[in-house]
Amino acid sequence: MSRDVADMLAVEFDAYGGPEVLKLRCRAAPELGPGELLVRVRAVSMNPVDWKVRSGMLQKFFPVTFPVVTGRDGAGEIVAAGSGADSSIVGQRVCFLAPRGIGTWCGKDRAAGS
Repeated sequence: MSRDVADMLAVEFDAYGGPEVLKLRCRAAPELGPGELLVRVRAVSMNPVDWKVRSGMLQKFFPVTFPVVTGRDGAGEIVAAGSGADSSIVGQRVCFLAPRGIGTWCGKDRAAGS
């Protein structure tokens, strides 16, 4: 798997199913938008909603667009602030709940320059 410094690794899936549909892939790192914070993710969880979404059990309530990066909550450090966001909190450790549709099982690995 070839990686660039701007790339990150992500656990995602292209179809509903069991754990076998999860794939580790290289993706472009997201660009920071106005009012957004960039978090270097250090820990994520696997909770019942994650596997129920992946299985398709909740597609009526939480429809997805494939590919999907799994996970919704995590912990880490704020490393950058977009325009309009409070830059004084860069460096703070946080735990967070990402907006639905933005998976947390992703980040730069050591080989990619994290």
